[in-house]
Amino acid sequence: MTANIWALPKPAPGDASCAVGSSSHFADPTHVLLNADGSVAFTPVPVNTSDSSNAGYIVAAHSPASPPVGAQTKVMAWHIVKGSGGPQLVQDGDLRVQSFNIPPPIPQPGPTLDSLDARLTQAVGHLDPDANAEAVWTQHTVVSTTSRSVVRWYEFIPSQLKVRQQGEIASATDYLFNGAIAPSILGNDAALFYDRANASLTPVIGAVSRTHGDPLSTMGSELLIGSSVAADTDLSCSAPYGPPCRWGDYSGASPDPNAAGVVWGSNQLNGPTFFGYPQWATRNFAVTATVAPDFTLSISPTGRAVTPPGSTTYTVTITDQAGFTGAVTLGASGLPAGTTAAFSPNPTTTTSTLTLTISGSTPAGTNQYTVTGVNGSLSHAAQSTLVVSAASTYASAINADGPNAYWRLGETSGTVMVDSTAGANNGAYVGGVTLNAPGAIAGDGNGAVLLDGSSGFGRAANSPSLSLTGAVSLEAWVKFNATGPYAQIVVNKGDGASATGSAYEIAWIPGTGLGFQTFIGGTRYDADQNFTPATGQWYDLVGTRSSGGALSFYINGKLVASGNDSGAALNAVTAGVGVGASGDGTGHLPFNGTLDEVAVYPVALTASQVAAHWQAAGVVPVPPTNVTATGGPNQATVSWTPPAGAVTSYVITPQVGSTLRTPQAFAGPASSATVTGLSGGTTYTFTVVARNAVGSGPPSAASNAAAVTGPAYPYAATVLGDNPAGYWRLGETFGTAATDATGNGSSGTYAGGYLQGQPGGPLGDPDPA
Repeated sequence: MTANIWALPKPAPGDASCAVGSSSHFADPTHVLLNADGSVAFTPVPVNTSDSSNAGYIVAAHSPASPPVGAQTKVMAWHIVKGSGGPQLVQDGDLRVQSFNIPPPIPQPGPTLDSLDARLTQAVGHLDPDANAEAVWTQHTVVSTTSRSVVRWYEFIPSQLKVRQQGEIASATDYLFNGAIAPSILGNDAALFYDRANASLTPVIGAVSRTHGDPLSTMGSELLIGSSVAADTDLSCSAPYGPPCRWGDYSGASPDPNAAGVVWGSNQLNGPTFFGYPQWATRNFAVTATVAPDFTLSISPTGRAVTPPGSTTYTVTITDQAGFTGAVTLGASGLPAGTTAAFSPNPTTTTSTLTLTISGSTPAGTNQYTVTGVNGSLSHAAQSTLVVSAASTYASAINADGPNAYWRLGETSGTVMVDSTAGANNGAYVGGVTLNAPGAIAGDGNGAVLLDGSSGFGRAANSPSLSLTGAVSLEAWVKFNATGPYAQIVVNKGDGASATGSAYEIAWIPGTGLGFQTFIGGTRYDADQNFTPATGQWYDLVGTRSSGGALSFYINGKLVASGNDSGAALNAVTAGVGVGASGDGTGHLPFNGTLDEVAVYPVALTASQVAAHWQAAGVVPVPPTNVTATGGPNQATVSWTPPAGAVTSYVITPQVGSTLRTPQAFAGPASSATVTGLSGGTTYTFTVVARNAVGSGPPSAASNAAAVTGPAYPYAATVLGDNPAGYWRLGETFGTAATDATGNGSSGTYAGGYLQGQPGGPLGDPDPA
């Protein structure tokens, strides 16, 4: 019987044929492989060469079971060279090591495990810069002086037949076995992996390591990699195969080819048990043996928003690791067209200010760009976000009132929820989120975020500028997809689940309504409007709290609810601010619908500021409410409750049954007006339309019926009595609309050269022409 060594030709680069080719063998039963001292070689192990060396080493421990039987003190080394006739095996010779012998079987809470027979099981080669030579790291399980098994490890310099270092990993109570060792690509460090067990301990995986600065032949303390949950009782435990039980297919160790100081390992654990048999489980892992000099690169904030042309700044930070002292050269990539980057200073050893200059030609959108830092072979990168938004009257109005955070929610890609203020309270989107949904602001290209009502929300981490315990205002545009039986959070600082865990919020609560809530101690205080919001309709919601505790809640610029929380400090909670769910990151009480333009202010906004925001949104007024009418001689007094915001004028349209009469305009602001020129003896109803700088809103609900006295003007009623398809009285004194009095919806538009308010044709009828 003999060990054998053979060599195969290495495939050429790009060869994917998997052809083996011819092999060269260096031993057979008639040509026994021998060690340098003439003894029979025992289980030679090819060295896994992990650098560019072509040495091709092979190592084998002398066998304690072969003559001369007993403890051994030698490890044999060979290497392969490429000769003219093919590969040749060259003896380097025996390396003398500390005495070793066959270890005992490994006890566990079950049958014993095979510890092998002192053979080497793997080896890794790499240049050791401290020795200035190719080194071979290897190990085997041997018996200790206490009759327990230990893992013996070596670093050889075969070209010099030198044992550079050797050591043992042992335990006062446990048996160690099944080892593997490798350096990292640094070559002068190492990590050693092994199993450990005893009669009451199922096998565990342990790891130790050393750096080039540690004393030779020493390893550090153990790192526990994993633990078995059952003893090994497989088929190999029974005769004729055992006991001892076979334990896995050995273990492995190999340098990470890219990460200096990192070594990968593979080993076995046992369990869980299925159908009475504990299962073998392979554990793959990586450990850091040496932290090489390096640096990390970070950029803050995670995002900025800019309206072109303009500029913004970020801070790039270089942090040294393990004694790194070099300067890092910075560059930026992935910026949108028309944007330039400048770093100051560059290169840097600590921090650098990145200034992005955005030209007027830069397109709107969300851009994730990359900052890269380079020092020699070291290179690291980090990403940040740049949101480019077109000029917005609405955004200017919000920013003018000094919010501490303003999330426009118009990102078109990525997960960063960008704060448009200088405070950069950026957050992150989570779960079911659809970006760039249609926004709330008329004529504004900035989109909104659609949340799925289940897992989707945005969240900004806690910061001093969001931890407001005195005056505070919240603002958000919301459009519900559904309401349902559960509360939905619009904005919340806190956990959303308890009064003590929250500070402030806007939320819809079934049975309570839509409103603004503050929290002091274990008490919630409310300013709510008790109604169920319509789905598919935008609402501008604003909640304010003064330093004295006065609470106000506005919908679409109009005050709808008030309250008071006494003015004590709001709860100082560590949770962040949630947009569409609780601020603690749990996603509690998710919002189902679309959110836009969320802001947090450190003051209580005034009613005029709230109204200005509503008007800046480019939204026409909502219909006036509570419209009433009182008849008089050929006139009627119409009264109403005005909508929020700056109303420039009102248009009142008289109606007789289903037919219309000429609309009349009145300057705003106003809450009543007298409509004249009405026909006596007729009962009228009235609708009121509010107008602002954007345009006309929808008409109000019709007023009550009002009887008008005085002389009759019969002409219009006579014409309508003959059921015309269309009837345009042309009595308007303003605007471009020509009202169809039939109510058939055929109103027209004045164009070209015309003059309104001229004396009318029918004698005695006050309606103009």
